Order: sequence, then structure tokens, then C-alpha cells
Amino acid sequence: MGKQLESLSRGLGMKIPIQITEGSKRPEPPIQAAKFASEGGITLRQHIPIFHHWKEYKRKENEPTIKNYIGKVTAQFTMENDSKAMEVACLDMLKVGQRQMRYRLKQKYFNGMPANQVRTTSPISSMSDEDWRKLVEKWSTPKHKDSCMKNKLNREKVQYQQCTGSQSYIAKAYLLKQEKYKDAEPSAIDLFKDMHCSKKKGFSENVKKAIVDMEAMVTTPVEDEQQQKSPMEVVSEVLGGSSLFLKNVGLQDNSKKSSTTTVSAMVQELQNQLEFERLEKDGLREEVETLKAQAQASKETMDNMKRSMEENNSLLHQLLSFSRSQVPPS
Repeated sequence: MGKQLESLSRGLGMKIPIQITEGSKRPEPPIQAAKFASEGGITLRQHIPIFHHWKEYKRKENEPTIKNYIGKVTAQFTMENDSKAMEVACLDMLKVGQRQMRYRLKQKYFNGMPANQVRTTSPISSMSDEDWRKLVEKWSTPKHKDSCMKNKLNREKVQYQQCTGSQSYIAKAYLLKQEKYKDAEPSAIDLFKDMHCSKKKGFSENVKKAIVDMEAMVTTPVEDEQQQKSPMEVVSEVLGGSSLFLKNVGLQDNSKKSSTTTVSAMVQELQNQLEFERLEKDGLREEVETLKAQAQASKETMDNMKRSMEENNSLLHQLLSFSRSQVPPS
């Protein structure tokens, strides 16, 4: 395991570079995505303990396990080890990998086994006996069995089965842009066709109907003052608002983008209005304080004038009394 990656690195004379864009969980180039996933799986199987639930990895005492996993995976490639996108991608790969390992353990050691023959100790060295018993206990509950049945029924309801093999949507889209479309940018409808066309069976009936609906919406003439829908808007409308197809292939629905932009503009406008009102209130407050100060100053001036007049009157009375006392009697 890992020999092919070492061979590629020697042939290149350097470790394979890995670029993960912000918001993505995997590299876009297929060779990068394949080797990144392969190395993540090898590291998980050889060095990382399997817990009974993902939340166990998030515990503070298990932080060294996460750091050990990220360190061993990133050491095999040339990549930004401190970037947030890299950390998110590694954590998602660990989460998916350990979930798949628990599923394989259930298929091999639990499903179809009589209750008295189910193991009471862990079948693998990377899982403790305690975690194994907790898993068996969870698998045995009626709630878990009902959940599994509902998930199975939901999977049967999927109308548009992915036909990209082992490649993810994002890796397949990258490959199509490089090899099939070359200089031209494929539309969302083109990518939908390529992602859901089986090499052996072609399009399923549901996919055929969806393509007919999409092409009809694109070619339908619009009335005056109406804007023609873009391929992304058409795909979003036909597949339904809950579909993750556009997000998975690295496209963004313009209607959602413009909606987000509109909301942001409204929020900014409200913030500006509140700021203006605050400044206006502050200005009024300053004017009131100025008027209060002026009124207080006027009051003090009036009081001083009143006291001065009273003092002058008192002095005048004293002078008059003194003058009368100096006049001789007749």
C-alpha cells in the first residue's frame, strides 16, 4: 500500500502537489483526488483507532488522534498544511472513512448472525472491545433497524443515479472540462448529461425526461421584459431546490447568489439607516446639551444681576440713612 504514490513522487522528483480550494472537500484534478483519498484510507486503517461514533474523535482527549491523522496524510504531499481548507478536507475524509469501516464490520460480523453468535470482542486491533460492544448494542436497537430500513427505501427513491464511477462529481467535472470541452465552458445541462450517462445503458428514463424538460425550458421563447433563464436556473428548477448537483459539480445557482446579494444589500442599507439615525440623535443630543448649558449660564447671569441690584439697593438705603442723620435740626 502506498507504493504507487511513492513511485509517482520519485518519477516527478517531488511530492505530488495538492490544491484544495476554499469551500471544497476534495482536490479537483482526478489524480490528486484519487491519491489523496487513497493515502487517507491507508493512514486510517494503519494508524487511527476506530471509535463507535464520530463525536468521540471531537473529544479533547482525542485531539492528538486528529492531529496525527492530518500530519501523516499531509506529509505525503506538497500542500498548505496550515490552511483551513486542508483541515476541513482531512476531517471529512476521516469521517467518511471511519463510517465506511464501521459499515464493513457490520456487514461481516453482525448482519445475518444469530444473536448468540455475535462477537463480544473487537474483530480488529484498531477498535477496542468497549467500542465494539457499544456498536453491537446500537445495531441491535429497534430504532437503528428502523433507521436503516428508511435509509434503504430513500436510496431506492433516487431518480438520477450518478454515473461517474469511483470519481466524485468535482473530479469528473474537472476531467470533462480538460478533455471533452477544452477551451469551451460546459453548461450545467451539459454536465448533468455527462454525469448521468451510463457507458452500458445510456440515460435512464428519469434522466431522459429531465433532459427534455431542461432543453424545453431553455428553448422556450420569453415574453417582453422577461429574462431568459440560465442553464443553472433551469437545472435547479427541474431537479428541485433540495438537489445538491450544482454544488457538487462546483457551480453556483445564480438565483441563489443574486438573492444572497439582495439580502446583503438590504442589511447594509438598514445598517446605514441606523447609523444615520444614531448620528442624528447624537447631533440633537449635543444641541440639547448646548441649550441647557446656555440656559444655565443665563440663569447664573440673571442671579448675579439680581444679587448686584440687591446689593446696590442696600447700599443706597444706607447712604440715604447716613445723609438724613447729618442734617441739623431747624
